[in-house]
This record gives sequence, structure tokens and C-alpha cells, in this order.
Amino acid sequence: MARSVIRGLDEDWVKEMYNFAIVPDLIISLKVRPQILAERTFRKRSFVDYWESGQDIQRSSDLYDGFISYQSKMQRILRSAAKSYPFQEINGEGSPEQVHSEVRVHVERLLGTVGGG
Repeated sequence: MARSVIRGLDEDWVKEMYNFAIVPDLIISLKVRPQILAERTFRKRSFVDYWESGQDIQRSSDLYDGFISYQSKMQRILRSAAKSYPFQEINGEGSPEQVHSEVRVHVERLLGTVGGG
């Protein structure tokens, strides 16, 4: 939904369009600064993705600046969406082990309540 809104579609229309979708039992949002996302992306692939840097909507000769700008906008939209949807926000800047541990806590909590205890 956020990708549609950032590309200029009306937020209410987008919500209505996705209204048929099953409501998830758990939504986990990893909070990571755009600069850290860029660093991790470069480390993983040595380039930033055309779509993840918003090049289709905001042409920039500097892919890094485009990536930072696009990801910052995405995060603002997601923070706004968190007011309507039950996101579980996790600090995604920790080590993979730390992030996994936090995700696991939320999943185990969900499974514990789903299974009746």
C-alpha cells in the first residue's frame, strides 16, 4: 500500500482496493535509518535497486540520494499507516541475531495466544 501511495495514488482508494485482503495476525516493521539501508544494500549487491530508490517517480543522477529520499518518504507513509494498523515495530539496526530474537518474541507471543496458552 505504501508503494502505491508514494507513487501518487489516493490513500483512501488504495485502502479500499486492498480491503479484500486477509488481515494478518502479525505485522512486523523493522525500523532502520535509510542510510543504514543503503549501506546494507551496497554491501549485499553493490548497487541500489531502481524501484527501491524511487527512480520511476523521482529521477536523480545520484542513486544514493534518490534511495535516501525515497526510503525516507516510505518510512513517513509507514509511520502514518501504523496509526491504523497494528504494527509491531522492531529496531532493525541491530545484529541479525538481535533482530531475529525480537521477531521471535512477537511470533512466540502470537503462537502462544493462538494455541490457547
